[in-house]
Amino acid sequence: MGSECTCGGVSANVTKIVRSFLAAADDGDHRTVRTLVDEHGLVLCFYVPPARLLRILNATVAADPMLSDIAQVLQLFLSPRKTRRLRIGAVADGVGHRGSAALSSKAHLLYMLDLRLKGHPKAAARHSQGLREGAATIHPLRDACDGWPQFVAVQRGITEMLAGDFTAALTSFQEAQLRATTPGLEFLHREALARAALIHATFGDAVVAANLVARAASTPRTASWLEASLDVTVALVEVMVEQDPVVGIRILSELDQSHIGEMWPFFIHAEYRVPEVAAAYSRVSRRLEHLAKLPFARTDGEGYSGSVLALAEASNHIATGALRQAKTHLARADQSVVLTRVMSALLEAQTGTSQKAIALAREIRQHTVHLRRMEIWRVSILAGAYFAQGDSASAVNALQEVGQLDRPLDAHEATYFSAELRALGEQHVPKWPELAKVSVTYMDRLPNQGELLTGRELEVLRLLARGLSRQEISDTLFVTLNTLKSQLRSVYKKLGASSKEEALRKASSRGLV
Repeated sequence: MGSECTCGGVSANVTKIVRSFLAAADDGDHRTVRTLVDEHGLVLCFYVPPARLLRILNATVAADPMLSDIAQVLQLFLSPRKTRRLRIGAVADGVGHRGSAALSSKAHLLYMLDLRLKGHPKAAARHSQGLREGAATIHPLRDACDGWPQFVAVQRGITEMLAGDFTAALTSFQEAQLRATTPGLEFLHREALARAALIHATFGDAVVAANLVARAASTPRTASWLEASLDVTVALVEVMVEQDPVVGIRILSELDQSHIGEMWPFFIHAEYRVPEVAAAYSRVSRRLEHLAKLPFARTDGEGYSGSVLALAEASNHIATGALRQAKTHLARADQSVVLTRVMSALLEAQTGTSQKAIALAREIRQHTVHLRRMEIWRVSILAGAYFAQGDSASAVNALQEVGQLDRPLDAHEATYFSAELRALGEQHVPKWPELAKVSVTYMDRLPNQGELLTGRELEVLRLLARGLSRQEISDTLFVTLNTLKSQLRSVYKKLGASSKEEALRKASSRGLV
């Protein structure tokens, strides 16, 4: 596809190309239709209304079943079909480069689009990797400028972000930005910037997100139908970086939801994050109940798109202290998605199993290190778990990791840390921001050191929940009844309970048993 540069006159001739195409379609001139699709497929894809272009392509196929590579890709892009019906065959030429021996680039692209649009982003991401491995080298002077390499890089990025591999997605969007931009297809460059900004606004660096949005705004606008979708993406970026929930809710209410498209998981993320910041948890619950009924293309438990609703429910339950329900929802999410892993570490810290929280928080650093917001949250969990154990020295060492960020914390980022951790940070971490009282923070929901059950106390509690008598528990643990009674008094005090039944009820709500 597009082995020769055709960008020379595309920008000035977009209107002419589209008019010629529509006129040929109206005249039933399928040969001209086919020629224009092969020569200017992306221009037609993004300037002709999708429904109309699909009707024309279908009519052309009906008249002559021999469908060209480009026409087949566009037909699938506009209307997902069953993979088994794809006419892939042994194709030698790929998109802007030669295909691999095992599977052509065209085949990878077709499979990727088909699987992604049907709600299987992780399966689609495997073909995204095939496209990445076979991508044409970015030549500093003669990079392919027919739009296809840039289009493919953007589509890879979208697939990877829906699969939950946000670091890989940012790499794909970076490649798209470095690719030659075809006159008339400037929206592809803007799309790479806007989608990357949304990842950073949601999981990464708000400052980088703002810079990417500014660069997108400076890119010339076109008459493509894609521009409306990109405007919605930029609006979602604004919501995710907005600190005032009233403003965030207003922006969400003004969104043209018909243009959200495949960014719907990020729309859901914004829908629960904004009221959660305002502690409006009942509103979150009602909204999630409504959103869960919508027929989004997703496979539950696969990728970010198949996990966002479960993660939203888990977040809401964590916020309200219903930790058992939170665990249930987290178990439904894809365990490879970075947000799932961070929330799992937080949940372990909240339930008092601080050693598990520490192990998880240390293990996931490789997945959070390039996503500033997730990395800050991870460090706050790690430091909080150490502090809950009474290990202030290790908590300070964890907080020192904040100093490895490319710039100091801002006031909002510091709210990820509890008041005690902020005090430690101000005392021991260079350039830690000095803040007035902060009302919103995830880590203030951690049990404090006086409420944290020891490993032995957790063991006693869980044996009690199994129905064992005091004598049976003392025999199992090889302790005297007096020692056991002392441990039970400590358990009841930390749980704020005055009886066995109340202790077990509160322990269950915290997910301890």
